[in-house]
Amino acid sequence: GEEAYDFCHETTGSVTRIDLDGDEDGRVVEGLPSVVGDEGEVLGPADVAFSPDDVMHIVTGLGGDVEERDSAGDERIGGVLKVEGETVTVLSDLLAFEAANDPDQVYNEGLPEGAPPISEGIDSNPYALTFDGPDVLAVDAGGNDVLRVAPDGTTTVEAVIPYGMAEAPPFLGLPPGTEIPYQAVPTAVEMDGETPIVGNLTGFPFPVGEANVWEVDGEPSVIHDGFTNIVDIDIAPNGDLYVLEFADNGLLAETPQAAWSRCARTAPASTSPTATSSPSRGGSRSAPTAWSTCRSCRSPARAPGRSGSSIRPRRPIRPPLRPATRPTFRAPTSPTSKGRCTGRPSSAWRSGARSPASVTAPSAPTPRSPGRRSPR
Repeated sequence: GEEAYDFCHETTGSVTRIDLDGDEDGRVVEGLPSVVGDEGEVLGPADVAFSPDDVMHIVTGLGGDVEERDSAGDERIGGVLKVEGETVTVLSDLLAFEAANDPDQVYNEGLPEGAPPISEGIDSNPYALTFDGPDVLAVDAGGNDVLRVAPDGTTTVEAVIPYGMAEAPPFLGLPPGTEIPYQAVPTAVEMDGETPIVGNLTGFPFPVGEANVWEVDGEPSVIHDGFTNIVDIDIAPNGDLYVLEFADNGLLAETPQAAWSRCARTAPASTSPTATSSPSRGGSRSAPTAWSTCRSCRSPARAPGRSGSSIRPRRPIRPPLRPATRPTFRAPTSPTSKGRCTGRPSSAWRSGARSPASVTAPSAPTPRSPGRRSPR
């Protein structure tokens, strides 16, 4: 059938400073946009990073298109914000960039005749950012891409993270063994020396073991695979990579279980690690040498990472997966006292748009994720 999805726009987003030296903590930025869905999910400020000259930048998400953002009346949703004193300005409107360019339409190139599109149009949910020198690198979980934003706001595509194929879950009612495409849904970005690395969640059906850590140096390539539903990555001062998984047994599991893994960096036996400057991270650390197998804190024997792997080749998509009906708009019955509420189509069958914190284990196909979903 058809369903609708109401959301409310408020300005309750904030940034809190936590002083590790014991000084007073508190909110340093308030009044940022926040979008609350009818199921309690919250989208808005998703990540914060500082430029080399110590200026705070924030990325704000939505999981939708320009029309949905305009209905909220807040241009700060879906972009990179620059914070200077008490002034918050939009450095780059990533949602408008997605609407004008839709980089992941490359997903649809070369599909068999009659196959449904993998990328179904405009959908943007900026989710994480870091700095590469003076430039911002931001990942758009809805747009499946990595974007570079120059200090003057000029925005370009750094990379589109490839999609994959996974076996369809039984509740879709497809023939056993049928494979369906899932979108990348990048959710994390960091600099490894001079090279960006990206972690991805994966879209519906959120296949176990198919999330990767990618190196983005020209065409994206996998440096660690075997993860599930990555939501963050970071590199320690000694060069080790830490990977945070929202659910290492999959978002469709009856009881999703979070985990983190450590990928140790090892030097060749005849040499010792050397130090390298990392201007985007404000210090020095071990230079890239080689990676050992990753180990999970929850199940060390699981060894989810395998160095040097590559993505599987694209294969034809078999039966069409899109139901005949589409969701419709439903206007709210009344506005809230704190913000603006509006109606939009349910995004349950797009391959993104929702925060991973709202994912529950369904008995029917109602998954949620920060990027776009597959069939709808």
